[in-house]
Amino acid sequence: MAVKQEDSIVRLSKVEGQVRGIKKLILNEAELYSILIQISAAKSALSSVGRLLLEGYAEEINVGSDQESLGELIRIIEKTLK
Repeated sequence: MAVKQEDSIVRLSKVEGQVRGIKKLILNEAELYSILIQISAAKSALSSVGRLLLEGYAEEINVGSDQESLGELIRIIEKTLK
């Protein structure tokens, strides 16, 4: 999972930059539409990191091998989709 971890860290660094950009937009009183678009992009990027980590976890526990692992993964997904 080391590769996915590295990729996740890179993506999270980009999200940090997006959030700083959103703060600047708000401070500069940018158009609401522009701010909301950037918030949407940051949320999407965070979801992407979550999917990447779930993918790595599924590979790590070899989801297809047993029902207990599959059940655990489903519980994690259900909790994160709330």
